[in-house]
Amino acid sequence: MTPTRFLLTLFTLFTLLTSGMAKAQATDSRVSFTIAFEGLESNLKILSTAIMPGKTLRIDTRAQASADMGSLAKSGNRWLWTAPAKPGRAELDFTKGAETIRLNVFVLTPFKNGIEESLQGYNVGHYATTLFRGLSSYAVPQGFIDLASGPS
Repeated sequence: MTPTRFLLTLFTLFTLLTSGMAKAQATDSRVSFTIAFEGLESNLKILSTAIMPGKTLRIDTRAQASADMGSLAKSGNRWLWTAPAKPGRAELDFTKGAETIRLNVFVLTPFKNGIEESLQGYNVGHYATTLFRGLSSYAVPQGFIDLASGPS
């Protein structure tokens, strides 16, 4: 499990535990349909994930989709979104009727452990290649969310 996936899983579990696990009817924070990506299925109105530049994210849903950047293609009930080469935040909207799910996708700034020790002037150092107690949550990150330019 990558660090990104671990953090996404942790965030998702926290969200599910604090908001109830029932597949709900539409509420202030939920809609009446779901999207599924990276092993997660949700009907929350706002979700987030991270991806490396140029990689493809597969999203299963019966809703219509739009994206403010990257490329989006439909194949059956699956949407394929390819991240742009430039890191940043993309907004993918999934709409069914009057309801919308916003998926914020953070396109990561790549990091080469052992080669680079800083990222845009910020000292990151290097990560040990041996995992602490063998835990995948200590794996070397492939990239970071760039907050230097602020929210977009």
